[in-house]
Amino acid sequence: MKTITFLFALIFTMTAAAQNSWTVAPNGTLTGVPTVYGTITPGDCAGWFSVNPPLLYDVGQACNQGTPANLTINNSNAGAAPGAVFNGSTPLTISANTIGAQLASPPPSVTPECACAMAADQSIGANAITAGTSTTITGTSLPAAYVAPGQLFGITASATCTSGSFNAGPFKVLSAIPNLITVDPSTPLGCTWSSGGSLYLWCSNQTTDALSTTLYSTSNNYSVPANTIAAKSTYELKMQIGVYSSSAPPSAYYKLFYDTTNIYTPQGLATWSGSSAGYVGEINYNIVALSPSVLSVSEFMSGNFSSASLVAAENTYSPITVSSTTTKNLQPEIGFIATGVATATYVSSLPLSGTGNVSLGTFNAACTATATMAVTSGVAGAITITSRGQSCTAAPTTATCTSGTATCSGTVTLTSTLGGAPGNAVIVYSLKPTP
Repeated sequence: MKTITFLFALIFTMTAAAQNSWTVAPNGTLTGVPTVYGTITPGDCAGWFSVNPPLLYDVGQACNQGTPANLTINNSNAGAAPGAVFNGSTPLTISANTIGAQLASPPPSVTPECACAMAADQSIGANAITAGTSTTITGTSLPAAYVAPGQLFGITASATCTSGSFNAGPFKVLSAIPNLITVDPSTPLGCTWSSGGSLYLWCSNQTTDALSTTLYSTSNNYSVPANTIAAKSTYELKMQIGVYSSSAPPSAYYKLFYDTTNIYTPQGLATWSGSSAGYVGEINYNIVALSPSVLSVSEFMSGNFSSASLVAAENTYSPITVSSTTTKNLQPEIGFIATGVATATYVSSLPLSGTGNVSLGTFNAACTATATMAVTSGVAGAITITSRGQSCTAAPTTATCTSGTATCSGTVTLTSTLGGAPGNAVIVYSLKPTP
């Protein structure tokens, strides 16, 4: 008798094109996977199967290729070794110690993007490297986001190779089982890992902070053909996201544009009350055409965000006028409130002596930033932000000075600008339109 557990009550909806190839994963590496014994037959193909929560994939699509062969899970530890592939046409038996089947290629609808509050932030999903080959990298305890096929990641400069050096990155995940990533051949590592370094999720915004004033525009969008909006027509967009947040996270805007017209703001502001490490949720945008040129939008956010309690979850935006006579995109954009110190400039004449550096900390406006300031023969020079910190309620104007290789005492008066706080990001896994 076989036992096959499927998940029917899902928070998230994802569609995937038919897949022909499935990779067997070693025992114990796919946490939360239902135990499957017996034979997966054509009648079992309609269900859903949890690969590595919170990511969900369709387990049955390989069965829809004509007359499928059986994929059998043996309960006596006899069968194919880890790494075997079920191609949907050749019968295969998998040992019970290789529980589960994982997609060998990504659903085409999934193109993970990571919008970071601080551009090029290397703290998102950071994980120490423990082993590697020319085509694989092993981490300590990789977050679930690394399992998403196509996910981009980077390697810190402190990692060393047996010969040569790592390519600049980003690198693309071909497939992953917790802790072990197989790198897509299109983004080769360039060498074999030797020691040190960490993996981190690659920020899609490498040069500009994703802020409410400089929104990150996702490549996931939905094209609305010209002259197709009619009175009472409706559109629904489901955007699956993964949230990374620091202990004092900034609020984030999830805006929706119709071409260049913002049709959902400021009510698309989500506020968190704690940290999250990539937990997945979903944003539903419901769009109703009151006429061919007037849209009304509502939004609802749901999901498992762990300790990051969602304060703002559901809102409605008043109708807005648009032009629908040409083809335009429905475009999600993401931006955080700036709560980190990006730059600072010395203003006051604080008693300084010597040549070297002094430390700045205890900024006002609740900022937790740290910085160093150069001193030359008792004259203040450039301030370098060593950590942007978080929690700023305004751009700070003072900081406490502590002696280093140069000497100071007292409070520094300065000017500053705010930017994205590190540790905060949103991964967009997919955008599903339902016109």
